Amino acid sequence: MLGHIEKEVGEPDVEPLKLIDLVENLPSSTVIAPRTISSSLRNLLDEVSGFHGGRVPIHGRLFSQWMHHAYPRECPYPHKSGTTTPLTADEWMTEKGSSAAVGATEMQRHVEELEAHAQTVGAKAAAGLEDKPLMWTAEEELVVSTTPRPSGYRGWLRSILRNAAILAVVVSALASLKHLLASTTPQKSMLPFAGKDHFC
Repeated sequence: MLGHIEKEVGEPDVEPLKLIDLVENLPSSTVIAPRTISSSLRNLLDEVSGFHGGRVPIHGRLFSQWMHHAYPRECPYPHKSGTTTPLTADEWMTEKGSSAAVGATEMQRHVEELEAHAQTVGAKAAAGLEDKPLMWTAEEELVVSTTPRPSGYRGWLRSILRNAAILAVVVSALASLKHLLASTTPQKSMLPFAGKDHFC
């Protein structure tokens, strides 16, 4: 689904309304389309765009979190970096002190429960209904920052200071080079003149 959005958007960030239109018309195995995105999900996407100057970075944690709520079965919840400790099967068995294997009957029961839950969640998402507040944390993590540069007085002042610092470095480098060249240039030897027939 993210690949489809990347292809349609063609940019690292996009206006929220375009994303809403794309997602409302993007079906999945558990969510039918076209559908209407709920007002709470629209508000959350507006919140994300508010952090980034009116655009939504599609490779950020907040958009991944939003996609999890739009497609709860297909898109995993993006935990903040460093807050989870994934375990291998062997590590989990050592920590729990039990086997990770279960019988076919128990596996079938879990599959049926998950399918029923996914259908319920998908139907509610398609109808724009929610029975509890969404799990949401407003902490962004970006692969590449798309935050616009400051504008107005602060941006102008920052530009002037940056250019002044660059000029100071260049002038200092030129002065050092001039001093280095002056100290390595050999001085002309001053030999006494011995007469008109003797030249050096």
